[in-house]
Amino acid sequence: MEKLAKKITLWFKDNLILNEEQAEVIEYSIISLLLLLFNFFFLSFFCWIFGVLKLGVTAALTAVFFRSVTGGAHLSAPWRCMFISSLLPTVFGLVGKYISPNFPERWLILFLLCCFILNLILVQKFAPAEVKERPLRSEQKRRFKLLGLVFTGLWLMLVMLLVQFEHKDLVVASALGFLWQGVTLTPSGFHIYKQLSNLGTKKEGKVRS
Repeated sequence: MEKLAKKITLWFKDNLILNEEQAEVIEYSIISLLLLLFNFFFLSFFCWIFGVLKLGVTAALTAVFFRSVTGGAHLSAPWRCMFISSLLPTVFGLVGKYISPNFPERWLILFLLCCFILNLILVQKFAPAEVKERPLRSEQKRRFKLLGLVFTGLWLMLVMLLVQFEHKDLVVASALGFLWQGVTLTPSGFHIYKQLSNLGTKKEGKVRS
């Protein structure tokens, strides 16, 4: 993926006469776009196999929109990101499909209110959860925190509306995606993603003087 992005960037650099800084921005944007497309392809494939395409995509989109304003933990390699971003929404879709029919409406509403309150606290305390590669200015942090709080409120209104239209499966899948993104804001979420990033990698031995 990175090789393809570099080739495309080189074409832009040669034809548009870009400097190094502009080329880096183009390359980062291309990698982000390719990663998004690959993630969506694998997500759709996994969810389609298990018969939860609509539910899995709902869970993923909830997390993606929430993440766009709150930030969150990242995995070290694109293939790890694609795997987790495909696996978890598929699981959330399966839970929505097979568990939600057994949810009495009053318990479902209570569950949604708990999700709302928990993420409201997490956004207020941790958002935006920036990574060191992309630091934010103080005014950006205030704006993204406000957007995170607004999104949290809008999400609750939307899922409550879906409950009234008997879309329990969509509601549960969305709530799990919502909670998943909330966890990635926390120090524990960053620790979990760090462990997943290190999974399967060999630690370098200490060099003795």
